[in-house]
Amino acid sequence: MQSFAAGKHKRAVLVLCSAVADFPDYAPAYYMLGEFYKHLGQVDRACDVWKTGCEKAAVKDAVVLRMCKSIAATRLVQGREGSGALITSEGMAAGDATTGSEAEEKEWREFRLREAAVFYEKAACLTDKEEYKAPLLAKQGVCLVQLHDYDAAITVYTQGRKLFPDDANWALDLASCHVARAKEGDATTAAAVLEEALTINPRRTEAYELLTDLYTLQDQTEKIADCQKRACFFRFLPDFCCNVPYCQANFAILSQLAAASGTMAVGEAAVGPMDAIKALAGDPSDSSSELLAAFCWNHCAHGVAEEAAFAALEARAPPGSHAADLLLKLVYHHRHTCTVKGACHALAVNKDPHCLPLCLSLLNEDLKEHNMGITDALAILGDERAVPVLVNAMKLDLEGLSSEDSEGEDTEEAEEESKDAGGASTAVSVVEPETAIVALPQKEAEEADDDDSDSDSDSDSDSAEAVVGEDENEEDVVESNESTDDEELTGDMQRRCLAALMRGFPTHKLTAKAAAFFGRSSELAAVQAATPVAATLTGSQTSSL
Repeated sequence: MQSFAAGKHKRAVLVLCSAVADFPDYAPAYYMLGEFYKHLGQVDRACDVWKTGCEKAAVKDAVVLRMCKSIAATRLVQGREGSGALITSEGMAAGDATTGSEAEEKEWREFRLREAAVFYEKAACLTDKEEYKAPLLAKQGVCLVQLHDYDAAITVYTQGRKLFPDDANWALDLASCHVARAKEGDATTAAAVLEEALTINPRRTEAYELLTDLYTLQDQTEKIADCQKRACFFRFLPDFCCNVPYCQANFAILSQLAAASGTMAVGEAAVGPMDAIKALAGDPSDSSSELLAAFCWNHCAHGVAEEAAFAALEARAPPGSHAADLLLKLVYHHRHTCTVKGACHALAVNKDPHCLPLCLSLLNEDLKEHNMGITDALAILGDERAVPVLVNAMKLDLEGLSSEDSEGEDTEEAEEESKDAGGASTAVSVVEPETAIVALPQKEAEEADDDDSDSDSDSDSDSAEAVVGEDENEEDVVESNESTDDEELTGDMQRRCLAALMRGFPTHKLTAKAAAFFGRSSELAAVQAATPVAATLTGSQTSSL
C-alpha cells in the first residue's frame, strides 16, 4: 500500500500478485489488488481479480461482500454509460468508446448489466442486515429494468416488498414493472399494487402518475382526472406540510395559490392568489398555515401576494408554535432566496430563539451570494450577541481606533460575545492595507489611489520589460479585475453590516467605532437620539430608517 501511495504502482501490483499466488484463499489481497487495477483504469482486470477472490476465499466474510459490491457497481456504471466510460477510484471520466457496431455496443452493455444484477444478488445473500440488503436488492432491480427483464425485476421487487412492507418505494417499483410489461391483465395487478402503496403514503405523486397511465390504457376518464388532480395537489406541497388532506375545497384553494405561477396543470383558477391568502389568514388552523407555507416555498410570485403570505405566518408564529416550525423548515428546505428572506424576517420579529444561530450560520453565504436579508433580520432581532459577528464580517481594524487605556479590550469582548453566539471565536480581524482600501474614508482612499498611480508610472518607464512581460501584464489585468470585484463585494458587505449595526444596535460601542470608521457618526447620533435608552429598534422602526 505504501509503495502504491508513493507512486510505485508496478512494484505494489507485483507484491500483491505474489501474495495472491502464495495465499490463494486470502480475500483481502484480491480486494486490494483489484482496487489498484481500478485506480490505474484497468476496471475489467479489477473485476476479474475480484471474481477470482470471491470464488477462492476461504471465508465468505465482509471482504467478499465488498468485492461483490465493487463488481456490481462497476458493471452497472459500464452498462449505463457504455464502453466510453473510464472508471477509476476517483470516479468516472469520459473515454473512447469501442469501435464496434451498434449491435456490439448493445451486447457489451447488456452483458455488464446482467453481471451487475448477478453480483448485487450475491451481495444481498451475504448480509442479514436489512439496512444493507435493501439497497442491494433495489439496485439489482434497476439492472433488470434496464435490461427490460421485467419478469425478473418483478420477482426482486416482490421480495423487497415482503421484506419491507412499510416502504412504499417497493410497491411503486413493482407497479412500474407491471405497467411497463403492458400485457393483458397486468393493469389490474399494477393498480392494486399502487393502491396499496398509496395506503402507506398517500402523498406519492409517482403513484398517481402511474395510475394515470393505467387508466389511460383503460380509457377511464373520471379516474384519470382525479389522479391528475391529486398528483398536482401533492406535488405543490413540500414534505414538511403533512396536515393538508386532499379534498375539493383544499384543491380549489391551492389552485388559486398556484395561479400566479401557473404551476398547476389541472384546474387552474381564474382568480389570483390574494383572495385565497386572505381567507387562509383568517383561518388559524394548522392546515391553513401549511397552505400558506407551501405558497411561500414554491415562490409562486414576487410582491404583494408573497408578502401577505409571510405576514399571515408571522402573525401566528410565536416561538414554539406550528407556524414558527414551518418558518424554520422553509429556511432549511428553501429553494429560493426570497423564501429565506421572508422566513428569517418573520422569525426575527417574533424573537424566536432559533433565529440567532440560524441567521449567523447563513450570514457568510448571505454576504457572498444573493441578499437573503440576514443582516436586516439580525437588526430586527436585536440580540447583541450578533454585534461582534457583524463587526468581524466587515473586516475592519477597529482596534486602532480605541484609546490607549482600552486598547485590545473591545476585541477580547467581541471574542467572548461571539463565542456565546455561535460557539466559535470570530474576533475582529485586521486586514492588509491593500484589502482595506475599500473600507477607508474617501480622502484616504484617493491618496492610496494616487500612490498606486505613481508606482504604475514608475513601472511603465521600463519599456523593455513591459514588452518581454506582455503575457504577465495580461495576467495582472485579470487579477486586477478580480481584485476590483472583491472590493465591490467587500464594500457591499460592509454597508449592509453597518446598516444593521446602526438600526439594531445604535448604542453599542462597537457600532460607534464602526460608524466613526466610515465617517457616519452624525447619522448614528441622530439614530441614538430617536432610540430609547437600553432598547433596540423594533421591526417597524427599522423599516422607517
